[in-house]
Amino acid sequence: LLNQFGIANRFEFKLADNILLVVANQYSYFDSVKLEIEDVKIDPDLDQQVLKNGVMIDLPLSAARSIYANGFFTDTRFLEDAAVDNYQTLGAGLALRGERTSLNAYVSRDFADDYSSWNAGLGLIFGL
Repeated sequence: LLNQFGIANRFEFKLADNILLVVANQYSYFDSVKLEIEDVKIDPDLDQQVLKNGVMIDLPLSAARSIYANGFFTDTRFLEDAAVDNYQTLGAGLALRGERTSLNAYVSRDFADDYSSWNAGLGLIFGL
């Protein structure tokens, strides 16, 4: 079991032709909760703080502004001891946006001195 606390902000700056520059920051704190069931004790002994800072460019690809492309860069820092001190993420995505829904897909690459990975995601967002 984990306890988690986080706070984030996002600033959007409108550039020419509805192009957005997005700057986002996030701080998260993670702590494990010891679980004991009869003679079994489970405690991953997690105590970590994570700081993420990122930028994204979001631009419309269609005149109707229903298809968007984006590119992003994020710097992730672990404030406590971890397998890596930090890593960076570089990625790109596409979004099909309706009035109250959005279908998003992205691919990204995490990299550090001794670490790298590829990521891909697909998401569906509903609004009210």
